[in-house]
Amino acid sequence: MADVISTEITYRRCGATDGLTSGKVLDPLSAFTSGTTYFYRGECFEIISVVQYGINRPPTITFSGGPYNDCRECYGANYDYVAATDCISDQTYYFEFTGFTGTPLIDEVYFIPSIDRGDLTYNCYTMVSYGNNDPERPVDYTTIVDTPTLSTTCDECLNSSFLIYEVTPCLGSGTYYVGLSSSSYSGHLISFVDGSGDQRCGVVGASPIIATQDGTFISDYGLFVDNGGEVTCDECNVQVAEQRILTNCITGDDEIVWNSLFFNGGESSNLSSADGCFSVGNVVTGETVTINEFLNFDPQPNCQECIQCNGIQYNYTTCNGTGPIGNTTNYYTGTSVLVDGVYSLTGETSGIGLYSSFLVYVSGGVIVSVDLNNPGISYSTGDTITILGSDIGGGISPDDDIIITVNTVSSSQSVLSYQYLENPVGVIFYNPIINECCEITSSEAPTSGAYTLYSLNTFETCLDCINQDHYVWYGIECGFSGSTVITTSVGFGIGDIVKVKYGESDYLCYELNDVYNYGLHGNIGSHNSLTTNSYSTCDTCKETVRLGVSVTPCGTNEVSYVNIPLNAWYALAGYSEVFEGLIISDYQGNCYTVINTCPLNVIGNNLDVQHIFTSCSVCYDFYHPIIHVNQYYETIIVGPDGGGQVVTFNTPHPIWTDGSDTRRTLIQDNAITLGGFNGLNN
Repeated sequence: MADVISTEITYRRCGATDGLTSGKVLDPLSAFTSGTTYFYRGECFEIISVVQYGINRPPTITFSGGPYNDCRECYGANYDYVAATDCISDQTYYFEFTGFTGTPLIDEVYFIPSIDRGDLTYNCYTMVSYGNNDPERPVDYTTIVDTPTLSTTCDECLNSSFLIYEVTPCLGSGTYYVGLSSSSYSGHLISFVDGSGDQRCGVVGASPIIATQDGTFISDYGLFVDNGGEVTCDECNVQVAEQRILTNCITGDDEIVWNSLFFNGGESSNLSSADGCFSVGNVVTGETVTINEFLNFDPQPNCQECIQCNGIQYNYTTCNGTGPIGNTTNYYTGTSVLVDGVYSLTGETSGIGLYSSFLVYVSGGVIVSVDLNNPGISYSTGDTITILGSDIGGGISPDDDIIITVNTVSSSQSVLSYQYLENPVGVIFYNPIINECCEITSSEAPTSGAYTLYSLNTFETCLDCINQDHYVWYGIECGFSGSTVITTSVGFGIGDIVKVKYGESDYLCYELNDVYNYGLHGNIGSHNSLTTNSYSTCDTCKETVRLGVSVTPCGTNEVSYVNIPLNAWYALAGYSEVFEGLIISDYQGNCYTVINTCPLNVIGNNLDVQHIFTSCSVCYDFYHPIIHVNQYYETIIVGPDGGGQVVTFNTPHPIWTDGSDTRRTLIQDNAITLGGFNGLNN
C-alpha cells in the first residue's frame, strides 16, 4: 500500500485579516500552492503558505472545491447570489453574484445605486449570506443597474448617499432641503428636524436637487393626499411636538426621542443595532431629544422578546480563572541545524489546556520566532507546553525541544447571546465552546462577542456548574446541513433527535451527530436543549414546534403577534436567512405583512399559513379576484328542497363600477339559493 502524502498548510478565511489556521491536507500530487483559494463548508479560504510534506499524516481538513485563483472566483463558482438586508428596513433582497466587480463578503456594506425592484428604493445593504437558486423555490433577484460601492458601515453608507430633496413645510413658509436615502419619498409627507432642532412636517418634492442639506429626515407618513395619497398634514402635525421616554432594556438609562419616530406607538421597539432595545414610556413635551436618528422598526412586546431578536453581549470571567492563551514566552537551547520554513505545531501541556498551536519560524538553520497561532481553551497561567524538536526539520528530541510558558490567559471575555436575563450580573452559565463555567460581570448591546450562545444553561453558583455533568453534542439540523453545538441536561446517544432553544423559545430540531470536539468541529454557535426524551423522528420533533412572529394585517398599522408552525417558518426564513416584508395568508383569506421572523415565544394566537405572497395587493387579488366588466361566469340556481330542477346558465358581471377595471364590490350570485327552506322566496 502506497504511503499517504499530506501537506502542512496555513490558510485564512477570505476577507479576514487575522485568524491564521494551520492544517494537513491530502496532497498526492503536491498541488497546493500559496495564493490559491479553496472551498470548505460553505466558505472560501486563501492558502497563505505551504509548510512541509509528510508521510502517513492524516488530514485535518478536506477542501470540497478548488483551486481557484482568488476569493471572487471561489465564491462565484459555488454560489448564484448574495442575500443582503437594506440598512433602513432590514428587509432581505437577493443580488446576482455576477453583479459585483469585487468579492462581496458577509457583513460588508455596499451602496448599490439605481435598484430596479418596484417598491421603496433603499441603496445601502449589508451582505448576510450566499445561496443558490432552487428551482422549487426560485429567488426573486433585485437588478443591479450600476456598480456597487463598498462602505464601512450602514451609517457611513447612508450618510454619504443621501439624495437632497426640496421639502415644503405644512406650517409656515419657505422651503427646506432634506437628505433622503430613497427616490421613492417623492410626494410623501414626512417629519424632519430643521437647523434649529425644531421638528416639522412637510411634503417632499418631485425630484432630487443640488442643494445644501438643512433638514434631517425623521419619519415617513406615506403619499400626501394632494398627490393621490391618503395622509394629510394634520396626521403629522399632531405628533411632531410630542416626545417619548425610552428606557434602555440593558442599562436602565432613559432617553428622549420624537414620538413621530414610532410606528403606531408600540410597547417596545429596537431603535438600532447600536442603541439596543428600549421599553417605550410616556409621551412628554419640552424635553431635550437624545436620540435623533433613523429607527429600525422592529416592534416587540417587551424587553425579553426584543433582546431575543437583536441579541445581548454578556461579559464574563471564568470560574476557575482558566481560558485561551493570552501571551507566552519560550525557551530553546538546541544547536541542530534546522530546515528553513514555517512549522505549524502543537505540543504537550502540563495542565488541562487543549488545542493551542504555534507557528515556528526557521531561517538560516535557526529558530527566529515562535508565534501563537491558536490560543486553545482551558489554559492556566504558568502552564508549560513542550513542542518536540523532532517535529521540526533537522531537529531531534529532547535536544531541540521548545518549552513555552503561558504568561497570561484570557479568562475574561464576551459572548453574544439571544437569551434575556433580567438581572444578569453574577449569573453563572456554562460555555460549551471553551468548556468553562463562567460568571457574568456586565452586559451591553452587542459589540464584540467572541462566541454565539443562542440559549444558555445557567446556574446559581460556580460550584453548581462545575459539579454538573455537561453533555455537549455536535448536531445536524433536521432536513438541512446546518450544524450547531448542543448542550443537554441528560445523556443521549448519537442519532437521537432533540429540540433546541433560541433564547426562551422552542426552535429547531437536530440529530445528534457526534460528541462535540472544539479541535475537530471548531467555534460554531451553541444552543441549549431542554429535551429529556429524544424524539423518534425529525418530523415528530418538528410537529411540536410553533414560533411566534410579529405581523400587521394588510391595510392596518396594528402590530400583532401570531404563532406559526415550524414548516411555515422555514418557508419564510429559509435556512439562516430572514425574509422581512413577505405576506402570509391564513385559511380564511386574511393577509398579513410579516415584520420580523426572529423566533419569538408563543405569545399570540395560532395562525396556520396557507400561502406566502410578495405584497398585500397580490394576496388580496388572490382571494378577491377582479371580474372585469361584462365578463360572464357560471351561475347555478337550485330549486325547492325535496326536488326541483337544477338550472345552470351564464350571467354577466354587473356594471356597478366606474366603467373601468378598478377594484369594486362584487356580487357572488352563484352562492344564492333562490328557493327552498332558506331561499329568497321563502
